[in-house]
Amino acid sequence: MAEFPATSGGHRRLLGWLAGFGPVARVGVEGTGSYGAGLARYLRAAGVEVVEVDRPNRQARRRAGSRTRWMPSRRPGPRCPAGC
Repeated sequence: MAEFPATSGGHRRLLGWLAGFGPVARVGVEGTGSYGAGLARYLRAAGVEVVEVDRPNRQARRRAGSRTRWMPSRRPGPRCPAGC
């Protein structure tokens, strides 16, 4: 896991970190209209497609019961789902 400050320098370091895994064509950002707006603007200016990611509905997940406790833990580090 890596952390980057929500500053122009942090955005630059984040994009550099992502590029260390290969070409960056598309990034999912949560909160592109609020907290993630600055990051979304920076990425778009850098030529990266930005996809808004919806926040999970916590109430619906709570009503359904927690299924995540039975899921195997993920390995550390980024993974690229098929087709990205």
